[in-house]
Amino acid sequence: MRGTVPIGLGDDLYDHAIVTTRTVDPSLALPTATAATRRGPLSERQHHDTLRQLWIDSGPQAVFDAGFEIGRHGSGELLEVLATSADVLQLMHRFARLQPMLHMGHRCVVATEPGVATLAHGALTGDVPHPADSVFVCGSSVGMVLRIGVDDLAASMFGSDGVVVSVWPEPSVDGLRRLAGPCRWTLRWRASPTPPVSPTVDVLRAEIVNSPERCWTLATCAAAMHTSPRTLQRRISEAGTTVQRTIIDGRLDAASGWLLRTDVSATAIAHICGFCDLAHLSREVRRRHGVSPGRLRVRKAERLGVRDIATIDRRHFSVVQTKIGALNLFP
Repeated sequence: MRGTVPIGLGDDLYDHAIVTTRTVDPSLALPTATAATRRGPLSERQHHDTLRQLWIDSGPQAVFDAGFEIGRHGSGELLEVLATSADVLQLMHRFARLQPMLHMGHRCVVATEPGVATLAHGALTGDVPHPADSVFVCGSSVGMVLRIGVDDLAASMFGSDGVVVSVWPEPSVDGLRRLAGPCRWTLRWRASPTPPVSPTVDVLRAEIVNSPERCWTLATCAAAMHTSPRTLQRRISEAGTTVQRTIIDGRLDAASGWLLRTDVSATAIAHICGFCDLAHLSREVRRRHGVSPGRLRVRKAERLGVRDIATIDRRHFSVVQTKIGALNLFP
């Protein structure tokens, strides 16, 4: 079954994107898949096949547990950055921005409000997610929320046929077996009486990452943020940047994922992610990474540091301390 077609992409371009090789971040690999792919990066197809075989052999609870273990205790530079989140809202916003670096075929659309996060798992450039894919990602999100110190969490999954299943803290194994994809899930926790205000730039960029091909303007950005253009412009200015720069940075977030996780041509990626042409994309890639798109791609993804693939504009980020050192990444 064909995945969701990004708005504005021609059929030929989309077909090219869907048949090319895509890889997942090494931190997401299950041990059985890792042993089978030591000679190269783990492809999305191998990752999905491993999850589905685990679903058949050991059941959906084993798939959830595998994702939970990676979220709760997994290592890897991107996971370490997520693990430094101050609260669940910040974790969700970071996850929304880093998704292209983790996985390209599927995408979670994240919606948050104080005490609740809803994640809808769907196709971006691949097939509609199998329930095993969604249960794995749900398990990893539960594990990561617990990892940042939230211990009063409740999580439920919803299948496309209306089935509602409790997955945490008391999972329903029979309910998991009845799930039909694509799925969504909610995470609920006890919110602070005065929840922190999410950084405007961070949230807007996450919106743009989800739909980089859209014609983003001040008006459409303001509508996505549920505020007026004047208010948005003021908040973005207070953060030390501009709306136009935030749009470009969000598109570059998405393009970095395409470059690192697929073999789609740089020219196609430029159009997929809303850049005027390849020259425009190349200028922005050089500004962030210091190399051309082609040079960025030939580096082995496993050897890339987060500072190479997730740093946008260092002026707007404070220092985050992790096991891998001080990285200028997120406020």
